[in-house]
Amino acid sequence: MEGIYIGAMGMLSSQNHIDTHANNIANANSNGFKFDTMMSKVFEEKSAYRNEGGARTFIGDYSNKVVDEGIITNLRPGQTKLTNSPLDITVSDKPDGNVSFFVVSRDNKQYLTRNGEFELDEERKLRTMSGAYILDSNNQTIIVPKGVNPMIDKEGNVRNNETGDLLGKIQMREISQNNRPNLNKEEGSMFSYMGKINQLPISQSEVQSNTLELSNVDMSKEMVDLMNSQKSFQANQKAFLSYDKVLDKEANQLIR
Repeated sequence: MEGIYIGAMGMLSSQNHIDTHANNIANANSNGFKFDTMMSKVFEEKSAYRNEGGARTFIGDYSNKVVDEGIITNLRPGQTKLTNSPLDITVSDKPDGNVSFFVVSRDNKQYLTRNGEFELDEERKLRTMSGAYILDSNNQTIIVPKGVNPMIDKEGNVRNNETGDLLGKIQMREISQNNRPNLNKEEGSMFSYMGKINQLPISQSEVQSNTLELSNVDMSKEMVDLMNSQKSFQANQKAFLSYDKVLDKEANQLIR
């Protein structure tokens, strides 16, 4: 039976790795996207039981099985590209190891994002391309009056490009190394935070306009890792089927 468990758990782990690499590849062209890594471990000996009709029957012990611990998101900055839009910005992290994010709102919930590709909606509110609204230091949306050409300075202030009048300051918060486990990845290159975003430290990092931060996905590495995970799945599948045939043969011989 132990061989069955080894093959089955190996297949599950390999499939999770395949899904993770496939998602990274699918989002390689998403600005501000951060790639994921599936972490696995080998756990100690356990006992297996079958629960049937209220009875608990001992099946056997199994050990040295691979299980997935969870996904870790790498927050390393992606490469920067130049654009022609004054509403495209990137944030430059300080060397203290903390990571800065823009604070946005969607469906009355606050999120964090590194995707600085902004636009104005029909009401001239500043938002991301995925529809999340940029919040200012007072948790309000930033509105650019009609006829005004906006620009964003290095402090994250949205100003009238002609007069320099302040229209709003983009709210930015930073995540420390210890706080990273509290981030949960959401769609649209956004993160939710297990806590109150407005209690996170205010970021003092500078921003640069007419630039965008690309994803930090290494396509070559992801393709290689994806193929290796597929090979691992196939190997575990063969092992599973081989043990299944052996057990089936033994069972039939016992019946005879």
